[in-house]
Amino acid sequence: AVGLPYQNFLEYALRADLNASGPQSIEAQQVFAFVKSETPEDAVIVFVKPRVLGVYGERDSFAQHPDKELRGDFDYVLLSQDLPDASAERFLARADSTWRPVFRNERFTLYAPASSTLR
Repeated sequence: AVGLPYQNFLEYALRADLNASGPQSIEAQQVFAFVKSETPEDAVIVFVKPRVLGVYGERDSFAQHPDKELRGDFDYVLLSQDLPDASAERFLARADSTWRPVFRNERFTLYAPASSTLR
């Protein structure tokens, strides 16, 4: 009887087709497939959920505290409409034309330096 209050939540969490905003969503799977196929294996990507990107995108990733300036050695920045990342958003706003989108779908945008050969 202890688990009864969580029954609806568990059903929702276990049904990937109902969980439209998680890492199993179509849009998330699209960006993870792009990352795996189009970025170098040693690429480092800034993303608010670095463990998720590590598991599904198979790339190293890190996140910066929202109040801090984004610093470090990284190759790409991944933003999600569903997951605010103030540090990365400020970085890209200041970067102006030196970073550009190389992948975009309804929920995700992957940015690379303008000098990148990734299209």
